[in-house]
Amino acid sequence: MFSINKNTYAMILTRGDTLYLDVSVVYEDGTDYQLHNGDKIYFRMGGGANLTKELSIDTTNNIATLKLEPEDTKPLRFTTYKYEFELVAENGDHSTIVANKNFTIDVELEESNG
Repeated sequence: MFSINKNTYAMILTRGDTLYLDVSVVYEDGTDYQLHNGDKIYFRMGGGANLTKELSIDTTNNIATLKLEPEDTKPLRFTTYKYEFELVAENGDHSTIVANKNFTIDVELEESNG
């Protein structure tokens, strides 16, 4: 199971589940940033998780997709971590898109019942 609070960007994911999350980059004034072939977007989760994933970028549809595999979260404890998304533009500029938000790894029923 996956959920995201659209107001706080807090996310919850059941440990071991696969996650596909589409991400777009929007300026503070609400206009879209146009993704370029040389752009890179990274997802990072800290607080002991030490997980970094590069998103796949579709410039035609102007969207980037995060994919977390089951093995990315299986070793993580059931707790709340912090995460961020960072854009590294083709010209070398770095911009944090989302910073210091909560990412909770939740328990699977089968794991909690042994």
